[in-house]
Amino acid sequence: MKSFTAISIIALAAAAVARPSPGMLARQADTCILDTNTKPVNSQIGASIQQWNDDVNFVNAFLDEAAAFSPDDLHDAADNALTHALDEPCQLGTLTAVVNGASGASLCATQDLSSIFGDHVITNLKNIIANPTDTATVNAAIQDINNFRCCSVLPDASILWTDSAKLAGLSGFPTTAQLPQACSTITCQQSFSGGCQSEFDPLSPGS
Repeated sequence: MKSFTAISIIALAAAAVARPSPGMLARQADTCILDTNTKPVNSQIGASIQQWNDDVNFVNAFLDEAAAFSPDDLHDAADNALTHALDEPCQLGTLTAVVNGASGASLCATQDLSSIFGDHVITNLKNIIANPTDTATVNAAIQDINNFRCCSVLPDASILWTDSAKLAGLSGFPTTAQLPQACSTITCQQSFSGGCQSEFDPLSPGS
């Protein structure tokens, strides 16, 4: 039996949106599940890492199960995946405020995500929502999402989670983004990957 169905994805989305976020600012943007904090304290940093991880896992589940959906279910599941994908830049904003200037790797990751995420994740999900019966469009969109998430977006997220947790002295939070199943079949090329280093690498050692 499939571990995720369109119904379970819809339920996950509802639960994620409904989940309270103690200590967070009130929602300011319709696209954010958890609002950006430009001066986050440690509890907010941890919450942002966890929310971004939840977003990643939700989009992964959609990508892993997309081929099994009917067009109607595909439309609804992609729409719910888009809700979580749109939240990822909100968490990027929070963690960028944490790592700003502290790490060459995180600076690279931030720039890479800002450059590719909209075109290769958000736009492709919108194309699936608009054309759920067009198999060629759907397959091309999913392939492009997987290419860029596997080779750049998810490694970039891992860098930012790791650096943010390290700078804030946090433990027990995700520092490695889980990969969708398709990543095992994708060979990353420089055209997909920003090539950011995977370890904490201060621009000014000892600072």
